Amino acid sequence: MLPQLMKSSFIIVAVALGITLAACGSDGPGMVSSGPRPGGTSGVPAPASGTPVLVVNGESLGWEALVAPLGEAGGGPVVEELVLTTALRREFIKREWTLTPEDLEAERRAYGENLEAQGTAAPPGTVVDGVRRARGLGPARFAGLIERNAMLRRMVRDEVAVSAEEVELATVVRYGPKVRARLIVVDSERAAGEIRSRLQEAGAELTERFSLEAKRQSVDSTGPAGGVNEPVSPQDPSLPVAMRRALAETPVGTVSAVIGLERTWALVLPEERIDGVAIDPAAVRPVMEREVRLRKERIAMEEVARRLVESASVTVFDASLRYGWEGRRRR
Repeated sequence: MLPQLMKSSFIIVAVALGITLAACGSDGPGMVSSGPRPGGTSGVPAPASGTPVLVVNGESLGWEALVAPLGEAGGGPVVEELVLTTALRREFIKREWTLTPEDLEAERRAYGENLEAQGTAAPPGTVVDGVRRARGLGPARFAGLIERNAMLRRMVRDEVAVSAEEVELATVVRYGPKVRARLIVVDSERAAGEIRSRLQEAGAELTERFSLEAKRQSVDSTGPAGGVNEPVSPQDPSLPVAMRRALAETPVGTVSAVIGLERTWALVLPEERIDGVAIDPAAVRPVMEREVRLRKERIAMEEVARRLVESASVTVFDASLRYGWEGRRRR
């Protein structure tokens, strides 16, 4: 996809608190509740030690065979989720706040709206299910995610204001003119310049040659598809300024100048300019206002999460969990 200033997964994790974690249970020492908690798998006892949880070719395996590999493979995200949940519950107790079932239900709806607003590709009604499967968000982790996001939203909602100008820009981005373009992203300015020089000689084969260069050299996720992107607005503020300028000013069928991004360099090939959609601004305003609010709240929520991690420390005693946790923090 075209490089953005911020790419959010909508999963608010990656913070820690000054506590000690000795196991990966969801209610370890120091866990405190802020009010009603999602059901998920809570209250369902884990199989006793030695009880089979998996049978492979007739051989029974218990939890003890799975704990270390699971800790190493997924311990980092799980630890992050647990410490963030703990931090937020303590904040709620400190502020004398509680979550209601209505808060949690509203957050489930907001989760789906956020995904749809980002344009996550899936048939209607399957967006959330598809993302949950892709991210391993089963009943327990999804319930914890909803609780954390609901608490974070409560912490920021009174600080977020939406202006008429922001709503107007969001409407232009959604319904205004768009550009369909191919993209190449590489790690050095020299490589981008060399690719551009070769493409200057492509003539009528420009699109095909651009596609081949993208497949061979682009480090962007669109590389394997020849750099193909969905149509995008040149006014989209989530795109770097240099990318917006290139989309707006580069003629269709022409390779842009080398575009300097934060750590990479890019080339775009506009293939089509698409007219905007005729709409009644007053009719779409409520929807666009909500989308802008959700986006601004999400950014503020991530800031709260980052602030929490800056003042936190975590000690993980279990070796497999520590491997996953330390590996996660290095990335």
